[in-house]
Amino acid sequence: MLPKSYVREVWNKAVMPVLDFFTIIAFAILTYQLRYEWRIQWLTDSEIISKTRVTNFTDYMKVSLVFAVVCIIYFAINGLYKIRRKLTISSELITISLGVITVMGWVIVFLFFNEYNNNINIFNSIKLSKFLALFGTLFIILGLFFQRLFIKLITYFIRLHGVFENNVMIIGKHPEIVSNSLIYTPYIIIKKIYDHVDPSDFDEIKNLIEQDKVHEIYINNSVTNCLDIIHLCERYKVRTQIFDADLTQLRDVSIRPNYINNNLYFELRYSALEGWGIVAKRIFDILFSVLFILVFGWLYLIIMIAIYLEDKGKVFYASERVGPDGKVFNVYKFRRLKMKYCTTEDNKDALAYEQKLIESKDMKKDGVLYKIQDDPRTTKVGQFLERTSLDELPQFYNVLIGNLSVVGPRPHQPREVAKYLQHHFKVLNIKPGITGLAQINGRSDLSFDQEVMFDSEYVNKWSFWLDLVIIFKTPLMLIKGHKN
Repeated sequence: MLPKSYVREVWNKAVMPVLDFFTIIAFAILTYQLRYEWRIQWLTDSEIISKTRVTNFTDYMKVSLVFAVVCIIYFAINGLYKIRRKLTISSELITISLGVITVMGWVIVFLFFNEYNNNINIFNSIKLSKFLALFGTLFIILGLFFQRLFIKLITYFIRLHGVFENNVMIIGKHPEIVSNSLIYTPYIIIKKIYDHVDPSDFDEIKNLIEQDKVHEIYINNSVTNCLDIIHLCERYKVRTQIFDADLTQLRDVSIRPNYINNNLYFELRYSALEGWGIVAKRIFDILFSVLFILVFGWLYLIIMIAIYLEDKGKVFYASERVGPDGKVFNVYKFRRLKMKYCTTEDNKDALAYEQKLIESKDMKKDGVLYKIQDDPRTTKVGQFLERTSLDELPQFYNVLIGNLSVVGPRPHQPREVAKYLQHHFKVLNIKPGITGLAQINGRSDLSFDQEVMFDSEYVNKWSFWLDLVIIFKTPLMLIKGHKN
């Protein structure tokens, strides 16, 4: 998950490829209209164009679509959509110009061979038009430039009128260092300044953060309760910048350097999953889940029949779990318990019996998680499902609707989260998963502290390749556990 003030940056960058694509197509069509439909006199009579070389509109649009896609790829490779990279309008113009000219050069070379080599004649009616190539390049560059200029101007005036304001808090000595850095940022409002933090100040800071009245905090880590404030910011996803930092005191948190108006800060890093990684992970989750359900749909049917035959009733069971930002959702499993023992808010007797079993048969006894030894409430089918983790197969539906990821920290119940210490909330910085680093390193045999250690490591070191490794190791771990 991302800090709230950072979400807008991600959103702005995410829509830019779409806007660029349609801008390129729009100005490509404009160029064609100027050449063949509107026939502006000074252009039609110019020696630049030849009236005998008529380009078919359908083929022209096919080439334009490919041209637009390749331009977007070029822009992405050259950092135009990089979320944490802030480019000036002149830098963007240079990248855009080089990209459009380069891709147009590739198109011209391709069309040249396409026209004069019948073996690769893909577009039968397309001709090399100097006008379309020359003026198309110019119009598209200008279109992309003015599109960006327009967006920047609109954003600037919107923020001047108080929309999308960021409330900023400065904590520590020499707050003028920060205020001078932010003086030219029109949408920043300095909400509070503390030169030190006493207990009453800490309570006030906590209330402001919990009530979402502060969006960014600039803090000197020499102040009292600095790490407590940082952990609080991490829990509520408040963007945090540390100035005049003593790095030896920040070993327990993940930070990265960040320059603001040429001043060095260290920004609190909530997880390694950011920006386009979030998009890629979500796409992978959807594709993997759909494929898994299609391939193993027959297994779902067999399990459903087995559950119903042994103990008639619902075959699925919904259990509350806590996701990022503390949002509670239902995670779905195959029912392992006898119907009369299923714990719901309405079934007070089942809840009381479960609590009694936890007190007498809890194998973990670590104060947060619990595991009931030889649970008498479990059916025979349920015992097999629990041993093989097949009861978790319905969770791929959670992945499809976006509650879970295929890989992530273990999802915890609200009553477990209620017992968290401040540093435990790190595991809620990423969407929980069906499997994860903790699951392949001991599953339910781990203590809570061990589980948090593995899940926190995953949050800090996420990568697409780490997800693939965990997915590959998960069935091996299940087979090993089943044999034991």
